[in-house]
Amino acid sequence: GVRNLAVVTPGFIADCVETLEEIAIGGAETFRANGGQNLTCLACLNDSDPSISMLRTIIDREISGWV
Repeated sequence: GVRNLAVVTPGFIADCVETLEEIAIGGAETFRANGGQNLTCLACLNDSDPSISMLRTIIDREISGWV
């Protein structure tokens, strides 16, 4: 079976903290209970200031002709 697992959760602009905790804690418990050894949860890809800035640039460009 799989002994080492890295989990990348889908990113949202505002992730639900409870869901992330369920994956990090509950998922790790289930994984280890079934023979896994190392589970790592990687940060969401949009969990940074540069990512939010990029999204703002895209949104500003896309809605520029709306108003």
